Amino acid sequence: MCIEEYQMMTRCIVDAEKDVGMKKLSQEEMSKCSEFPNGSDCISRQDAIEAMCDACSDWCDEGVCKKVSAIQKLPSAEPEPIRINLNEPIKVKLTGWGKEIYYHQYDRINRIAGREICKPKFPKEDENGYTKFQLWCFMELYGEHMGMTLPNVIEPLEIVYER
Repeated sequence: MCIEEYQMMTRCIVDAEKDVGMKKLSQEEMSKCSEFPNGSDCISRQDAIEAMCDACSDWCDEGVCKKVSAIQKLPSAEPEPIRINLNEPIKVKLTGWGKEIYYHQYDRINRIAGREICKPKFPKEDENGYTKFQLWCFMELYGEHMGMTLPNVIEPLEIVYER
């Protein structure tokens, strides 16, 4: 979580205090709550909860912090990981260089065979200019052609995955 989310959570707690009848925060308490602990850029949700509890420890009743229970009711700011099977279809917009690689993908096989056993072809594009691949096929064909100093094989630099 980053500073903006942390500050938003503290604002949510202030709003929650009104709903559950907790005392109003003083300006000093508010500034303690909205400061980011340890001067870092990002912290975990649990660290944020603990830091806010420490900043306003006088809010705690019988060892249970009302602010923590208010935060735990908020949706998590940490996104769920996306799991993609390597056999799933993806779509990309190939650049001219990407199309050239696709066209010449069987040149080596034809050279080894001494004849044209695989005919070269350009990729099929849909009406929006996207070419469809299985994820592993895209990785196999373009992996060696991708890197920091190499020309892009897709533009924009994104893979479209439709569930």
